[in-house]
Amino acid sequence: MLCLADWSVVALGGVAMLAGAVLLRWAPARARQGTGDDRGFRSSLAWFPVLVGAAMATARLPHLLGAPSVVLGAADAVQGVLMLTAAVVAFRAARRIRSHDVPPAPVGPSPAGQG
Repeated sequence: MLCLADWSVVALGGVAMLAGAVLLRWAPARARQGTGDDRGFRSSLAWFPVLVGAAMATARLPHLLGAPSVVLGAADAVQGVLMLTAAVVAFRAARRIRSHDVPPAPVGPSPAGQG
């Protein structure tokens, strides 16, 4: 049962990487048509599922394949770097989303005639 759960994590990681690859492939076409976001935003957000999927696959795949402990340690280090990079990408995308929001309303009484 545990082996099935481990393989499902690897499979979900593969699906996430595939979804990210599709996003990376189709995003330039959407940008050319004018239906996509700006280049920096779409590229950073499209890399997120690729990074998370690679980290998920790296977490369990070496153990399932019976790799030696040195390889397991290296895979853990790679997984940490991937998750750190994914966190940086997510924070940068969140900051970019917030910077495109409508500015807050001014504090104080509203001008006459405007609710």
